[in-house]
Amino acid sequence: MQSSRQLGKAERLVARAEAEEKRGNREGALESWRKVLAVEPASPRALRALVEALTAEADWAGLAKVYETALKARPRIEHETALLLQIGVLYWKKLQD
Repeated sequence: MQSSRQLGKAERLVARAEAEEKRGNREGALESWRKVLAVEPASPRALRALVEALTAEADWAGLAKVYETALKARPRIEHETALLLQIGVLYWKKLQD
């Protein structure tokens, strides 16, 4: 369980990420969303924002890492199978060498 201090930090980082997005600072927003995940690894808002941004940038390795982080943070989540499938598809279609 997270402390109220950690949750407060996560909320401040979410606000910063959203502000960076409004300003059009994509890199600043991505950095802030990654910091949110470092504090709150299962944050649905941060996960959604990173999935959208990394997909738009075709950063498949980064996207796979985000999915893997989500699985590690909440190993018994309701969408675990869907996340595993997304990781498999990324490796199969986008990251194969």
